[in-house]
Amino acid sequence: MRRSTSFALVCGVLSALVPGLGQAVQRRWSAAALFAVPTGLAGLFFLWAFNASQGELLTWAVDTDRLQRVFWLAFVWAGVCAVAAADAVIAAWPRRVPHGARLGGAVAFLTVVLVATLPGVAAGWAAWRQESAIETVFTGPVGAEPEVAVPTEHDSETPITAGLEPWKPGDSARWNVALLGGDAGPGRPGLRTDTMIVVSMDPDSGDTVMISVPRNLERLPMPAGPLRKKFPNGFDDLANAFYPYVAANPKLVGGGDAERGAASALKGALAQLLGIPIHHYVLVDMSGFVDIIDAMGGVVVNVPVQVPSPGNPPGAKHRVPPTIGPGVVKMDGTIALAYARSRTGDSDYNRMQRQRCLLAAAAKSLSPADLLRRYASLVGAVEDAVSSDLPPERLSDLAKLFGKVDIDGARTLALTPPTIKVERPDVQKIRDLVRLTLAAAGTAPPVTAAPAAPTKGGKTTSTAVGTSGASTVGASC
Repeated sequence: MRRSTSFALVCGVLSALVPGLGQAVQRRWSAAALFAVPTGLAGLFFLWAFNASQGELLTWAVDTDRLQRVFWLAFVWAGVCAVAAADAVIAAWPRRVPHGARLGGAVAFLTVVLVATLPGVAAGWAAWRQESAIETVFTGPVGAEPEVAVPTEHDSETPITAGLEPWKPGDSARWNVALLGGDAGPGRPGLRTDTMIVVSMDPDSGDTVMISVPRNLERLPMPAGPLRKKFPNGFDDLANAFYPYVAANPKLVGGGDAERGAASALKGALAQLLGIPIHHYVLVDMSGFVDIIDAMGGVVVNVPVQVPSPGNPPGAKHRVPPTIGPGVVKMDGTIALAYARSRTGDSDYNRMQRQRCLLAAAAKSLSPADLLRRYASLVGAVEDAVSSDLPPERLSDLAKLFGKVDIDGARTLALTPPTIKVERPDVQKIRDLVRLTLAAAGTAPPVTAAPAAPTKGGKTTSTAVGTSGASTVGASC
């Protein structure tokens, strides 16, 4: 076999990239076959990953048990690559090296071996970082049944029991998650949840409904217990003030973590309003939302009409222009937050529609390649901005369900005037609308409230229309 420093280093590099390849070039077939076993297994895994659906990959990415296995396997792979590279270099290294070249040769050898470990170490770090982020964001009780917010009959303590069992994999009942978004802002006491959207998903068909609750809804009905005793006729402020009120008075929900208790209480109030169980909540600090969108590389939205900006929102990284759109707009986090917050020139109800649209556009904006490229910044932004009561072990079930969801076909229900009077909402009417909307999967859409539209006089009007698909990238928002 040929022996030279350059030939040895080339073989080492080849085995660092593909363990066993350098040995094959050296015609050391037994060693090449030995390293071919782990290389073949790794190749089969990458082949599976290349052909797997996005839903399957997402399931792996959120399963903490699998992430732990990936972590250890990645470091085993790093060791295999290092040993293969070192073996290939040593086997072809010349028996006699000039004294002056020994130091350079040793440095080159160590460099090849260390570089060989980088892919495995990087994969192990990513798995560890992902597991750490999941355990930071998703704080539901590990190994315990998540608490489900179950509504009661209106103005009574009797639970509505039909179809309200806690959701488990394989269940046919819908899975309902409350998406809550808010920020404290200047002069505002606590974090107010200006965005309240309940996403209801059918585990069999993937049918998805997004139910928007106005921030200015009054008399939000209370879940059974101390909150209902204190507010028997509903909460005495706007709905978006409920979360900071409970966070400031944690004894009303049994003490403990104030923010988690407030989010759970709001989950219960929304369940009571809509008449459906709500299994989990996801809370996003809208100031952190800026970092998430920036980490994604922005989001593309087709803005049908010019939207006046609300000024520089909390967390803005640059000045916001006076208007946004019309036309296709590539939004960074600051512009996206301003677009989601603005209600100047239209209304709260148009803002709700823009928020639903922005969520749908963001869901479709991030490709697997983008995710890999932006992973470090994205996972850090999510850690800082998002909290949830979803237990980590349920994320893989949710990922499988998301694999069935067609974002383009998601239906929406906005509980807005004139169908719903936000000053004195008819809870039974709201529950009937929700029930009809959820029952309409695959059928003609029911009549629901539409977002108010601006008129020349600056006032708003609204008409009753059917539910429609959620806006997506390139669609009008």
